[in-house]
Formats: sequence, structure tokens, C-alpha cells
Amino acid sequence: FTQLYPDLIDRYATADEMLKHVGSHIHEEVITLYPDASPPKVAAFQEGQILVVEYGSHRPLAYIALGLIRGCLLHYGDRRRLEWNAVESLKSARFEIMADGVERP
Repeated sequence: FTQLYPDLIDRYATADEMLKHVGSHIHEEVITLYPDASPPKVAAFQEGQILVVEYGSHRPLAYIALGLIRGCLLHYGDRRRLEWNAVESLKSARFEIMADGVERP
């Protein structure tokens, strides 16, 4: 993504900013370019000190989402830990990004 869409990636200063705009901004651009596309639903929001990213798709691509989130954190030099749970079909997952020492509520 950084090589194919550097102007898009450069709009965001942090991993949080990028992840919070995937569903509302980036996937809207995908639909503009490819009207028949059916991108996954992605929502990112804060729960206390944890950034939660919820992923849902009609395709079983939760592992792809995991890799993209890991890549996003790496790109922005974000060293927080990433935990995730996916449903068995891999069509949806919940990702939690938190600093070391932060526990789930």
C-alpha cells in the first residue's frame, strides 16, 4: 500500500488516524474507483486505552485484515500490542491495540 498509494498513506500521521478512516474514507474511494466492489466493513474506535478495530466481510479474509493492521502499526512505528479474535468462518474479527501493561476491562 505504501508503494501503490503513498498519497493516501501520507494523509495520516499515526496508525490510529489511518485505522479510524479505513471504513469511512478509504473504502469509499475503493467504491468510487470500482462501483461493483464490496469492500469489508471496518470500524475503529476507542474503548478506554484500547483502540478496537472491528472487521466484517462476506469473504473469509480476517487473516488479511490482521496482516494489514500489523503492517499499519509497523509503518507508523507503533509498538503497541495487537490481540485479536475471529469467528470460525473468518468473515469477522475484533482487533484490540493496546500498550503493554494495559489490560482489557
